Amino acid sequence: MQIHLDCMNKISALLFFVLFSMPALSNANSILEKNPGNLVIITLDGVRWQEFFQGADPKLGFSSKNTAAFPLFWKKYAAQGVVFGNKLKGSLMQVAGLPTSLPSYQVMFTGQSSCFNNFVCMPGDSDYMRITEPSLFENIQKALHLYSKDVAVIASWDKIPLAVEQKVGGFFINAGAVPWDDQSCDPAIDEDNPENSRPENQPSWGSRYDRYTMKYALHYLQKYRPRLFYVSLNDTDEWGHLDNYSNYIEAMREQDRFIDQLFVTLKKMGKYGEQTTVLITTDHGRGNGSTQDSQWSNWTMHKPWLPESRDVWMYIRGPQIKPLGSISNHPSFTHSLIKPFVERAFGLPTEISETDRLILRLITD
Repeated sequence: MQIHLDCMNKISALLFFVLFSMPALSNANSILEKNPGNLVIITLDGVRWQEFFQGADPKLGFSSKNTAAFPLFWKKYAAQGVVFGNKLKGSLMQVAGLPTSLPSYQVMFTGQSSCFNNFVCMPGDSDYMRITEPSLFENIQKALHLYSKDVAVIASWDKIPLAVEQKVGGFFINAGAVPWDDQSCDPAIDEDNPENSRPENQPSWGSRYDRYTMKYALHYLQKYRPRLFYVSLNDTDEWGHLDNYSNYIEAMREQDRFIDQLFVTLKKMGKYGEQTTVLITTDHGRGNGSTQDSQWSNWTMHKPWLPESRDVWMYIRGPQIKPLGSISNHPSFTHSLIKPFVERAFGLPTEISETDRLILRLITD
């Protein structure tokens, strides 16, 4: 009976929201007609370019003969889009600000970071703060007058909201070890909430295991078909900091399976899937040496004084993206490309550097 009453309360709240938050339809209709597509962003926290392109590194204590970290991606999807960041081919992409998580995410989604003026900007610092300018999520929602469920963020790390929303509550966000609540009766998810909330099922680093984020994300994608959807995965970075290289690689393989599931799901979603662009990247790299080396090269770390931790990679696939595969011979660029790329994909005017303009001309039809 209590479950039934809870569902009725959620339905009443949802009806109230729909009736009193209908979006205005000014010039948004013309923008939507010209830009009918959708966009999914996936970030894999702390995945080095070395493992992404080459697989596990035996020099870091990986003994298995199976070294592939993203076998499904490279077998099924890499050639269908564009892949940047393989330094062995002369493809260079780097972070735009500090090679630490929050600053990188903030640069991706706003073009600037609240941490630019802090050399370290690590958890617990006073500068560990929310963005001060609207993010690309907020800009697109406002310009297209989208409902709150049309823009969504589902994240393992509980600090991601600080990088995606200047004003709290404008669109759907589920981040960290918190129960799913989309104000609807959803038995498929409600059954997982108690499991996700149990202390023994939460990682020691205080976020949420990616397996819950992945399940929530695939469910949300099919249920709401969002126009702009961001999925942030985090296990890789945490296993890296814990110097557990085997789990670091296994976390990548779990992310690889999720990417495969997402593309399979999109293929089953008809026109929605056909019109969806997918962008996958990481927030920072890591040092390139073993834990026996000095702090200037330790693979478990990503710091401003580790030049290799600035090296990142990116993949884009979509109806307007050329299927070039892993490419080289292009100007080096940074995460600052992401904001103008996404906003231009939805028809918004946006500032863009000449380098980023050249990259977009290279990869788009």
